[in-house]
Amino acid sequence: MLLVSLIGFALAVVLAVAFLLPDKQVQAPPVEPASDYPVPPLDLEVPESPPKRRKAVRAGQEAE
Repeated sequence: MLLVSLIGFALAVVLAVAFLLPDKQVQAPPVEPASDYPVPPLDLEVPESPPKRRKAVRAGQEAE
């Protein structure tokens, strides 16, 4: 029974240390574009087309 308790305690300590120690993160070099051609932003949206303009009408005249 004592052996099982010691093994369980050791396993708990090993797991606690494994989760509490930070991972060593290797920083990747910044990614450079393959060419100098400008790349549009990924969230680019095309604006809606404006409403059609109406013909100008002089005051007092009816539209044809």
